[in-house]
Amino acid sequence: MTEYLESISAVGYQINLVDNQGNRKFFGEPFRDKSLSASTKEDVLNGNIYHGILLFPQKTFVTGFFANELRNTIGVPLKHNGRNFALFVRPDIKLLFNEMHILFGWILALSITLSIAMVVISTKYLVKPISNLTKATKLLSNGDFNIELNSTRQDELGELSHSFLRMARKLEQIDEMRKEFISNISHDIQSPLSNIKGYTNLLDNNDSISKEERSQYVSIINGEIKRLSTLTKQLLLLASLDRNEDIMKKRLFNIGQQLKELVRNYQWAVSEKGIMLSYSLPDLEIIGDPSLLNNVWDNLLSNAIKYNKLNGSIEISIEERGESVWLTFEDTGTGMK
Repeated sequence: MTEYLESISAVGYQINLVDNQGNRKFFGEPFRDKSLSASTKEDVLNGNIYHGILLFPQKTFVTGFFANELRNTIGVPLKHNGRNFALFVRPDIKLLFNEMHILFGWILALSITLSIAMVVISTKYLVKPISNLTKATKLLSNGDFNIELNSTRQDELGELSHSFLRMARKLEQIDEMRKEFISNISHDIQSPLSNIKGYTNLLDNNDSISKEERSQYVSIINGEIKRLSTLTKQLLLLASLDRNEDIMKKRLFNIGQQLKELVRNYQWAVSEKGIMLSYSLPDLEIIGDPSLLNNVWDNLLSNAIKYNKLNGSIEISIEERGESVWLTFEDTGTGMK
């Protein structure tokens, strides 16, 4: 019987065998509390069944199934070789739940691993767009406007990327406008400087110039210096555009007379290139900003001279059509492309 009880305890039971003299023998894992009343032992020896698990007091988080105490067992009478025994049995919870502990351990480890993986993936999903925005900001600060960002996301980061791209495109347009502005200003400043240089060379290298011609050339040079001063003031006034201020100073002026003075300023350049310049400029008064319009006529005439062929021709005309005034520059140059 001892060998049998040992084999039974090995498969997951805790056993206590009591004979009619009160001797006890334990099999399997030891009980935490081995106390058991004498009346209980005597009752089982007399043929009754003891339901210790059923009668075990219920406590918070502790039931009769889990308490490792001898009184938390099932007691049954047993007769062997003519002798009466009391057999007290309960399941070995530690042995039975060992595999469950391993399973729960794996589940916990897998849950932690999956949680870490989800955190890493989520962090990458959130951090990567921000890292791309940081790189794009550095490129933008270096003047590189060729920026590509994923703006297809439908969340706040997608909206931020879309707004950043709009800002980059706007800055690119502003940069192009700035370059064009510098180019135009350089052209506007270069024109009077070229005229001043041309007439200064005429005065310096030609001793046969009459007093009247000399006075005329000096007058032209003074006019170009005045125009340079006007251009400088206009550069300061252009800052008012950002404040939506009106920089135009309109008044009534003679456009024919203005164009005649402009043609006179470019006589040296026309003669130097052998260009035939003809014009029909009647006295006609219009309302506008004479300074700004003079820049327009100056650009047209200087380009007509610059891109014209040798011994070419330029024709300037003014025509009044109803409430409009048509100003035409015709030349034999390469034309605008």
